[in-house]
Amino acid sequence: MKRKTRRRAIPIRWKLFTITAVVGLVAAAIAISGLSRMRTINDRMNLLVDFATETSRIAATMKGELVTVTRAETNMVLAKSDEEMERHLLTIDTTLDSLSQNVDKLRPYAGDTTREYLDDFQSKWNAWQVNHLELRGLALQNSDVRARELSLGEAREALDRLDAKLKEISDQADETSPQQTLVPEIRIGALQLQRIEKNLMLASNEQAVRDSKQKVEPLRVSIREQLRALSEQPQADESLVAEASAAFEAYLQVLQRILDHMGQSSNIYVMELVYGIGVPIADECESLLDKISAAGEQEIDQLKVESSAAYINARRGLVLLSVIGIATSLLVSFLISDRIARGLGKLATYAREVHHARDLSRPIPSVGNDEVGQVADALDGMRKTVYSATRQLEQVNVALSEKSEEMEQFVYTVSHDLKSPLVSCKGLLGLMREDLQDQDYDEVFDSIARMEGATDQLGQIIDDLLELSRIGRKPISPVDVDVHAMLVQLADDLRQRVHDAGVDLRIQPNLPRVQADASDLRRLFDNLISNAVKYASDVEQPWVEVGGTQESDIVRYYVRDNGPGIEPDYQEKIFGLFQRLEHSKVGTGLGLASVRKIARMHGGRAWVESEPNQGATFWIELPKNSQAGTFEGNSE
Repeated sequence: MKRKTRRRAIPIRWKLFTITAVVGLVAAAIAISGLSRMRTINDRMNLLVDFATETSRIAATMKGELVTVTRAETNMVLAKSDEEMERHLLTIDTTLDSLSQNVDKLRPYAGDTTREYLDDFQSKWNAWQVNHLELRGLALQNSDVRARELSLGEAREALDRLDAKLKEISDQADETSPQQTLVPEIRIGALQLQRIEKNLMLASNEQAVRDSKQKVEPLRVSIREQLRALSEQPQADESLVAEASAAFEAYLQVLQRILDHMGQSSNIYVMELVYGIGVPIADECESLLDKISAAGEQEIDQLKVESSAAYINARRGLVLLSVIGIATSLLVSFLISDRIARGLGKLATYAREVHHARDLSRPIPSVGNDEVGQVADALDGMRKTVYSATRQLEQVNVALSEKSEEMEQFVYTVSHDLKSPLVSCKGLLGLMREDLQDQDYDEVFDSIARMEGATDQLGQIIDDLLELSRIGRKPISPVDVDVHAMLVQLADDLRQRVHDAGVDLRIQPNLPRVQADASDLRRLFDNLISNAVKYASDVEQPWVEVGGTQESDIVRYYVRDNGPGIEPDYQEKIFGLFQRLEHSKVGTGLGLASVRKIARMHGGRAWVESEPNQGATFWIELPKNSQAGTFEGNSE
């Protein structure tokens, strides 16, 4: 059968190119057809430039300069330093010169109505300048500026030095020292003086000066008395107190200078010149400039009749713009389509490479911020999700493989330890058969006794395995456990075993409390103490010590003995199933496995620190204040 030929798709760039070309041609046709409506337009461009544009521009410039000069005058009055005042004066002088030049430039373009407005503006503006000269003289003599400089400069520095010295005195003093009372009182008094100073700056009148002097005097006397009392304290550093007193006296001198300057202030009359006279005149001048602009627009309307020559220029410009617009649209469309195609090409190349290499770790290349780029970003997000899921699946597979190996080892170990007592029983049964045939009943009873021991060992192994399994299934019920009381009770239960082993069991007082399952925690300490007693009994004067520490939200308990110790190679192995240091000792090798499992079930851990022949210390670390929901089972 003949294979069907696949139709080749039109490239995106050519589609966009065609669409843009059609749109451009239609727009050009509309623009050209609109030229017929431009016959009503006359040669008004030159007159608009000569009269309207220039008149409006100059009037707008003058209005802006008017706003600038009035604002600079206000800022001059409110200046906080001589440098700031000089800066505003320079702005005023420069703007006044420019404004005068613009008035001269505007006169040649002014008609009859505009000229009348311009004369009125000139008259008003002269009056404003006369008022400004008087205001400038007063502002240069105004003592408020000096007072502000002192307040923001020397006064603040003196208070900062005083506060720094008081802080050093407070840091050196004891918490119960009288200095801890005197220092805050001095600081509060200094803050009250500073508040009086700031309020005086805001009020700026003679009554405020008189009120401030009355308020300052008692505070001055009070703070001096407090500084003197501070210097008499036996623990006070005399040099620091002396420096603090010097800083306070410096501030008082600056404050007095501020009061003197504010008493000489002429601020009220200055404000009257600014807002009572200068601002109204400036508003009238601004209104006249608006009228000049409006008159210029009326004159423009009269000149529209003479603007028919603008038709030819407008038509040529429109045709030129149409050509430029079409060419530009074609070029832009080609560039856009080429960019889209290159972006899609990158994505296709990336997809082929990923398909062959099967590697999702490589990010998708960036192809811009347009729609293709958004698609690439979305695909990269999907790639990350798939890659993350794949990695998680691989990790789960590895974990399952490790668990499978652990299960095989567990089955092997359990089978071996369970089989050992059974093999012993089977051998003893054979011996019993021979002894019965020989009628040697003493040996029969001996075999029976040994079989009972083997079955007891088998039962103990099964019980320990069931207990270990129960730990992983039983839900944790955390309560506030008094560990010391629990250990005292446990020691009483183990009294006979400890006495028979000749071990000195020591329980440290004031052990930290913990949130845990009480029965599991008792079983944990039972296993650790029993294990320590069993191995410590092999040395002379054996002892076992139980204690604990607390760090932040973690509590640690330890069981320490002076037994034979543990080799470094076995310190981790002993926490496995059926692991014992000495097979001659009674036990199944499951106690320490239970200890670690209980610790992990409570969100903690268990480990041992030991050196050969130097005893061993078993550590248990648990969270102090955990809730029931935070514990996680860990079936190992």
